[in-house]
Amino acid sequence: MASRGFVMCGSASLDFPGSAARPGWGVIDATGEPKPAWYALKRAFRPLQIALTDEGTNGLAVHVTNETGTKRDITVSIACLREGKTPVVSGQLDMALDPRQVLELPATDLFEAFFDTTYAYRFGPVSHDVTVARLVDRDTEHTLAEAFHFPHGVPAARIEPEIDISVEATETGDWTLRLATTRFTQSVNIVDDGFRPSDDWFHLAPGAKKIVALKQRHRAAADVTPNGTVTALNATGGLSYRSPNP
Repeated sequence: MASRGFVMCGSASLDFPGSAARPGWGVIDATGEPKPAWYALKRAFRPLQIALTDEGTNGLAVHVTNETGTKRDITVSIACLREGKTPVVSGQLDMALDPRQVLELPATDLFEAFFDTTYAYRFGPVSHDVTVARLVDRDTEHTLAEAFHFPHGVPAARIEPEIDISVEATETGDWTLRLATTRFTQSVNIVDDGFRPSDDWFHLAPGAKKIVALKQRHRAAADVTPNGTVTALNATGGLSYRSPNP
């Protein structure tokens, strides 16, 4: 399962910080806040990564990368979801990734059967609206990375948010936000005046809990506790959260 095609050797980000409160190329705005592109770049540069490419009639290709210096035991899983929640087909594969190893495998290797994952053959109506690929550490069962593919474009339907949210304090006195959903939720946005999330504008899929660290903002009061809202691009409304001991 050797990787093919070009090798990514880096990237360039123009105008990293914005110089004024206006639209621009920077990934950090004029007030020092990360833009959605900053979080996207952070996810793209993960040392342990999974990605999907649409290969047309050759189906969906799954790319797995280990840029660390240690061997990693991982599980690669994939699921095609109808209406963002019902698995039409799914599969998984346990493997060991050597240091600096890159692998590519067809999605059908995980399904162990033919399935029109990319909707290239048009055998009737499209049977799913999103494919979710997930990279999981076998030792800790921690989700390392996720990737998404939309065979018919990003779903336009807006839904009631189905997100379970909890706020937890860590042993070091920091805070984390834990999110889980029963339905695919697009571009989740966390807004908290006292805290900045470690990840934002991410897709949330069923089957795994998303843990987001909350870092206290420098301008916030010393005794501030998490109190914010979670919205999504495809949701009809937002959900509020608050720490258990404000």
